[in-house]
Amino acid sequence: MKTEKASLILILLIFFVSCIYRGDDKNDPISAQIFYTILQPRSILIIGDSLTERSGGFFLHEFSHPDTRIFYKGIVSSDFLEWRFRMNEAFAMESFPDQVIVALGTNDAYKFNLDIFKINFEQFHSQLRLITSAEIYYILVPLTIEPQLTTVIQKQNQFLRNSPPPGIAGLIDAESAFLNAPTVTPLYLHDIIHPTDDGYRLIGFTISRSINL
Repeated sequence: MKTEKASLILILLIFFVSCIYRGDDKNDPISAQIFYTILQPRSILIIGDSLTERSGGFFLHEFSHPDTRIFYKGIVSSDFLEWRFRMNEAFAMESFPDQVIVALGTNDAYKFNLDIFKINFEQFHSQLRLITSAEIYYILVPLTIEPQLTTVIQKQNQFLRNSPPPGIAGLIDAESAFLNAPTVTPLYLHDIIHPTDDGYRLIGFTISRSINL
């Protein structure tokens, strides 16, 4: 009986997938993404700045299952505004990720006040949601040890905590992870903006726990 039930489920699944793939609208991105997701292992796309680029995606592969496919695109000195115009560069690497992780905010703190940050963030998120139906996570970035940035980043992160975009999968709190970390291992050393490798790995570990890797 169990064998018959399993066979029936498999037949229905194959029928469902074939209906999607042979549907009248073969260019429908949502149908294509469902079909792609069924056939492929889990994939993660990280969008960020120099923190993402320097760390190879926060060493996330060290905390992931070997079959997990991790893609990352970090643009030095980038912010939410710039990424609105360069988003296709990330999705050229992985068209249908299961999860998108956004690690931006440090450079925004350099360039914009909080009101402009809110506008840039909301416009970025709206555009991102048009491109993908993947789960979306935003990282609450570490405060750095640059005094001019600490307060600004804190306000940006608090805005995201208080007003997360509807429908996102969650926030990844790297700010709290850094603040609560033991002081034995330096998270910043010769650079007040970019963490040490231990700091990057702490972000990667925090990501892995937040998205259930």
